Amino acid sequence: SLFWIVGGIGLYFLTSAMTSPDGGVLATAYYLFIPFGIIASRSFQPDPLMVMLIILALWALYYWYRKPSWKSAVLAGVLSGMALFVKAVALFPILFAMAAFILFAKGIRKAIKDPHIWLIAGLSLLPLILYMLYGIFFGSMESQFLGRFFPEFWRDLSFYFNWEDMATGIAGYGAVFAALLGVFLFRTAGLRAFGLGLWIGYFVFGMVFPYHFTTHSYYHLPLIPIVAISLAPIGALIFKPLGDLKPDILIRIVVFGILLTAIVIKTWDVRLDLAREDYRHEPAHWANIGEIIDHNPSVVGLVHDYGNRLAYFGWVTPKIWPPLGQQNLRELQGKPAIEVQEWFNKRAGNNDFFLVTMKNQFEKQPELKKLLYDNFPVYAEGDGYLIFDLRNPLE
Repeated sequence: SLFWIVGGIGLYFLTSAMTSPDGGVLATAYYLFIPFGIIASRSFQPDPLMVMLIILALWALYYWYRKPSWKSAVLAGVLSGMALFVKAVALFPILFAMAAFILFAKGIRKAIKDPHIWLIAGLSLLPLILYMLYGIFFGSMESQFLGRFFPEFWRDLSFYFNWEDMATGIAGYGAVFAALLGVFLFRTAGLRAFGLGLWIGYFVFGMVFPYHFTTHSYYHLPLIPIVAISLAPIGALIFKPLGDLKPDILIRIVVFGILLTAIVIKTWDVRLDLAREDYRHEPAHWANIGEIIDHNPSVVGLVHDYGNRLAYFGWVTPKIWPPLGQQNLRELQGKPAIEVQEWFNKRAGNNDFFLVTMKNQFEKQPELKKLLYDNFPVYAEGDGYLIFDLRNPLE
């Protein structure tokens, strides 16, 4: 949450400098109080930190664009490098926004000879390259690159409709299309190119990760600051004539009241959504499952969160039976479909228990369900769990 708020401060300074303080207020209000942003900023993932650093990197790049110097180049390079180090996909908005500024500030020929640009590029890429080399040669990072790129999605029209549905559901249908128009309201050609660069970066991001763009909502988090930045010139355009009305203080109070009312309503809606989910029973629930199987580590499970809740609260780390989404991803990767009996023999045959907590997934895998019920007794069953005893097969 702190990262997200710091990103909002950086966004205000960036959009205020690009448009006006009024444009900065609208952009920041949208960024801070969009419902998905409120929820996602409470999630312990690297993405809120990445978004914060993307915004700060864009602010530094704009600072360098306005006043080129070694100091501003170092600042832009360091912040860009930090963003890419946290998560490499930060490359897409930063690269294309940087390219837009460089082309309008220098042109291609001058850019190639400009030491500032080489410094920015070097500082941006160096942390990521070192980390990737370390991960590939001393870790298992090569597995991170598997199952990511599926160009066959590009030929499927439904992919683009699913993408649009996901993006507008997160950022707001009206806000997204208003922001696309807002790009053309920036004062200068360089700023318009910068705005278009951000959108092109987001589009390329989606084309590189088509599967994840339609299945993982948090992949769209960088869209929120992109929309916010693109809304800034609209805010500047709307609020300027309002400021000329008399009495100006009263008009500003009324406008502020309308904006505040919209923020309060949306924030309250998010609060209600969060309050509907009560997780206070979770520790006891998973601890109880751990006790039922006597913390036996020989468990295969079709369980929530890759078994992390059971591991944390129940002190049992299960082997994971793949849910349907993971099986579908295997097929997209060109791997053969799972043959249930064969997989069961390899993955579960030498274990003591088969645990099911994702009962909807269990119902969607009838072959697995039949195999378990036909061959093994139910060891325990309760609210939210089903345990088969693999030690004592049925006659």
